[in-house]
Amino acid sequence: VFVGFGAFVDYNAAVRACLRTAADFERVAYEFCVDSAADGVRYAEVTVTAAAHGARLGSASAVLAGVLAGLRSGSSETGIETRVLIDHSRRRPLPWAEESVRLAADHPDAVVGFGVAGHETAPISPYRAVVERAAAAGVHLVHHAGETGGADAGQVPGDGGVGQGAG
Repeated sequence: VFVGFGAFVDYNAAVRACLRTAADFERVAYEFCVDSAADGVRYAEVTVTAAAHGARLGSASAVLAGVLAGLRSGSSETGIETRVLIDHSRRRPLPWAEESVRLAADHPDAVVGFGVAGHETAPISPYRAVVERAAAAGVHLVHHAGETGGADAGQVPGDGGVGQGAG
């Protein structure tokens, strides 16, 4: 149990530091499938912040490729069905969000949505054009709201406040 959003973020930072190559992402995705199947899960949507990992490792595409390879292997072995949600922290650069939408659009069979997450004190309004491009590309929007700023914190001006179901 995390004591506040900050503790959750700190824990994730420690885990992130262990992921150094696309092969690391592949292994984690594969093991996720194996562990989830053992728990009786038949379908799972896996969230990956590809652009942020890509900034650390040199390629968001390679990060996503590693995740997708691991999910394919794990799914093939266990029968679990998986899809990916590409996430973007609202505290990260806007071009990373644009890259995330491009990655999502490039993998329509595997990626079911795009979401803007993160600490809700950072504004969501700069993402309106990105959300519009995602919708135009057929990428579903997954709202993240309520972690720290209430339900309204996830409403992107101009989207009518309606997220789309992802999968």
